[in-house]
Amino acid sequence: MSSMAGYENESSSETMTMKSVYKTCRIIKKRENSIYNVLRSIYEDSIFVAKIAQLWPELPLVANL
Repeated sequence: MSSMAGYENESSSETMTMKSVYKTCRIIKKRENSIYNVLRSIYEDSIFVAKIAQLWPELPLVANL
């Protein structure tokens, strides 16, 4: 019976390792996507500002920081 307990501990350890690898992969993917989304948002905002600047050139452009 003690050999079964050892097997269960190994299995549990492997499961935890798999979960942590999966979790790490998800964190990396989330970070990559967030960088992409930030850059895409900046790009789309710049296109919008350029269109507004063409429509109303007399309006001053001010950054919203």
